[in-house]
Amino acid sequence: MIFLLTKDSIIDYLLSGTSTHKEIFDAIKNGKSRAAILYITLTEVVSTLLSKYQVPKSEIIQTLFELFTYKGISSNNLYNILEIYNKEDITIAEAILKHESKMKGYEIY
Repeated sequence: MIFLLTKDSIIDYLLSGTSTHKEIFDAIKNGKSRAAILYITLTEVVSTLLSKYQVPKSEIIQTLFELFTYKGISSNNLYNILEIYNKEDITIAEAILKHESKMKGYEIY
């Protein structure tokens, strides 16, 4: 089974050491379970952490980079998106557009 992670489960896990999702995330971290994070979920996580919780962009990026190293998460695209987001003064949605345009040969208009 592959878990499709939600904004709420990710934020709960990242902000709480005693998360109700800790067991699942520990299994994902060790590669015993697999998980996917959709682009829309990444967008919601970053936007919520910035606006609702006032977490600095640099801290969000560092924390998500660490999450994306978990063995059970297929994260090459997510990692590349975060690299773009980290290097440029753009929104996470714009970083996704830049990544997709590069991967598929699209021009952003």
